[in-house]
Amino acid sequence: MNRRPEHLTEREEEILRCIRRWIEDKGEGPSVRQLAHAVGMRSTASVAYHLATWSGRAR
Repeated sequence: MNRRPEHLTEREEEILRCIRRWIEDKGEGPSVRQLAHAVGMRSTASVAYHLATWSGRAR
């Protein structure tokens, strides 16, 4: 589960690490707004874009 997929950008890795830490600490995943704040992004749309990109790759 902690293996690094080779197709992630640095920003995507940062978001993924944040999601994992959040789940470990709080027992549930962050909202897009919480995730944007945690990784220092101003736009929730940017976070949503990265999440959608992963979703598209998984298919």
